[in-house]
Amino acid sequence: MTDIESLQAYGGQLAEAAESATASAKKQHEYVNGDASTDVLTESGSVPSLAKQVVLGQAKVNASLEEVASQMAGAMTYANTTLGLAGTNNEGYFSVPSPESSEYLVLYQNKSGAALEVKRYPSANAIFSRNIWYDPFGETLASRPLLGFGT
Repeated sequence: MTDIESLQAYGGQLAEAAESATASAKKQHEYVNGDASTDVLTESGSVPSLAKQVVLGQAKVNASLEEVASQMAGAMTYANTTLGLAGTNNEGYFSVPSPESSEYLVLYQNKSGAALEVKRYPSANAIFSRNIWYDPFGETLASRPLLGFGT
């Protein structure tokens, strides 16, 4: 191959590289500047534009927040079962302060508009009065100051 033929072949390679770079730049421009509904067709498949990725990501965040809010609704404490039923969906959980001094809360489940008692939680006084908390040395924590952290 002569020098001229080599230069012509090299020129052809440069032209192909320039075409490829131009096509890639167009794809990158679509990817970066596309709107929230744009998908860019690439060699490895369809890729959402940056704006579309932001919209899709925000939708996922919103869905997650709604799920957490729905779960937190069951953590609510209401003054009475009537308010608890009004504030929860069917199958949702809610708590009501117990009228008993030995209990703290009563957990209910909303079963088609009726409050189904699930469990009762003891008060701190009830726990300490039964001396059921022990430290590693077998002493009851209720008999020690500051829950066993004092002297």
